[in-house]
Amino acid sequence: RRRPFVTLTYAQSLDGKIAIHQQSEEEKEEEEEEEENGAKQKGPSSNLVLSGPDSLLMTHGLRSIHDAILVGGSTLLVDNPRLSNRLWGSRQHQQQQQQHQPIPVVLDTNLQSVTKLGALRKAKNILVCCSHEAATNVDVSVDDDKNKFTAIPCNTTNDGTLDLRDVLLRLYERGIRSVMVEGGAQVLTSFVTTNNNDDDNDHHHHQPLVDCVCVTISPKLIGQANGIPSIHNIPSIAHPYVNLANNDNGGRFISLGDDCVFLCRQQQ
Repeated sequence: RRRPFVTLTYAQSLDGKIAIHQQSEEEKEEEEEEEENGAKQKGPSSNLVLSGPDSLLMTHGLRSIHDAILVGGSTLLVDNPRLSNRLWGSRQHQQQQQQHQPIPVVLDTNLQSVTKLGALRKAKNILVCCSHEAATNVDVSVDDDKNKFTAIPCNTTNDGTLDLRDVLLRLYERGIRSVMVEGGAQVLTSFVTTNNNDDDNDHHHHQPLVDCVCVTISPKLIGQANGIPSIHNIPSIAHPYVNLANNDNGGRFISLGDDCVFLCRQQQ
């Protein structure tokens, strides 16, 4: 197969939430107007600390063994993460440059998030997967290290979102053999609900794009009103992701501090 090994990893609350909605008064007013017009949309999410110190260290350990770490444009804009390994190996190596650092990858179809964040972006030397149209409009004259990024043109689907199969192919062509997908919720859901059907004659075409799942479950409750579910809209119990995440299929629960970590790998 011409795609990297994909690990889906994220932290969620006990009631399955990955983040909370956070809105300003202006955004609340706009949402009320949209609701009146029948076009209510949820506001942006905010980063929520769910992992304890032990499971957070494990997450950075996983980052250290992957070639790339991938998030969506909304996560980049709202959370502004560093997308780096800062904890694993820090005791053995005092200098951070000696730690293995994954390549930051962002899914940003129209380059809106990375452009809006601009020089405030904490993640450096990022690869931004975008549409072919957006890639042709990148200002290559910008020579600011804080603003610099590499645009990777990718195919889009009928609904205008990036084709994840093509995204993975482009990353594979750049020598990336393993990708750690960390969020946000929409990206996680897209990876779960997209089948690896590049070739209808391929006996793997009913397999999901996800090879490994690592979920940290925190003993915290967020609630339905403000919580954003980690993964939603799985079509049915027969979906390949459900089979992958089935404990009878090799899944394990591991205690790390106050957290519980679920780990499962796709059976070959």
